[in-house]
Amino acid sequence: MAGGEPALFAEYIPPSVRGRLEELGINSVDTTGWVRIVSSYPAILMTHPGATRAPWVRDETIQRLTGPSTSRVLRQLITSDAPLGVRELALACSVSPGTVAKLLPTLTREGIITRTPRGGIQSIHRRELIYRWAQDYSFLSGNRHPLSLLDPRGPEHALTMLHGREDVLLSGVHAGRALLPEGTTAVVPAKRVLAYTADPLLLAEDLGLRRGERARANVLLAAPMDGRLMEEGWVSPRTELRLAPTGQVLVDLQSSGGREADLAHQVMERLPDDGRPWISGETGTSWRFK
Repeated sequence: MAGGEPALFAEYIPPSVRGRLEELGINSVDTTGWVRIVSSYPAILMTHPGATRAPWVRDETIQRLTGPSTSRVLRQLITSDAPLGVRELALACSVSPGTVAKLLPTLTREGIITRTPRGGIQSIHRRELIYRWAQDYSFLSGNRHPLSLLDPRGPEHALTMLHGREDVLLSGVHAGRALLPEGTTAVVPAKRVLAYTADPLLLAEDLGLRRGERARANVLLAAPMDGRLMEEGWVSPRTELRLAPTGQVLVDLQSSGGREADLAHQVMERLPDDGRPWISGETGTSWRFK
């Protein structure tokens, strides 16, 4: 191309690969309309959006990122360090090695992980994992017994009533704000509470919450599809709130769209920019989000 910049042409280039190509300074064009051409001489900047998903029908090697076992593996990948073996990952998740082996080709094709010659996981792109997971998942459709509720006294009152309860895991905006470094102003106000609990209806009755339309609800409750999620909660030492695992909070924000997705991006941006290792409350291990 003009200026000598390299370029990749393909039928479809997934978001994770487009992002990596941009980091490497490689132009890209695909048949669905995605274009990014940058040249220093002559000076050119050309971008155009294309399809949000691959145009072909998913084949048997492509697995949807839904279901309790898959979600468990994805949450574990968010807090795991590579290299990582298939059996090692399966053991950490309490799932079968076959479950992990079935999922890895999808993550590889999407550019979320790279694999060793022996089939293990060589690297994990956590940010791209969140973006891809959010394409198939949503809080209301991906969990059991979801309830849209209204606390007439506002979401902060509901949050106060949930404070200190061990049968609740906070997610959504309140959890995302708790994940930001101290002193950071969140890009989105906390207008609703989103939380997991084993029995949403019982909790709603206990708190005196009313059923409401989704558009007006300021409290969303659901029972996790994977019951183990409730065991993975941790208490933020700064806010003393019991939070869902970090990966779950981020995908709940990202899949909500709009300003909440902006908060997910802010959390992911602030972690490496802050320069401190991430301390995973559920495992106690340190890692950097990348």
